Amino acid sequence: MGPGEKKPRVVAEWRHAGIRQIAMIAQSRHVMG
Repeated sequence: MGPGEKKPRVVAEWRHAGIRQIAMIAQSRHVMG
């Protein structure tokens, strides 16, 4: 699992499910600090 090894399926799942968590974390960071 290196930085040059990107799997389309993993990226698709991350964008589909991870985008919400990342957005929430980003908002939390903005609110907290």
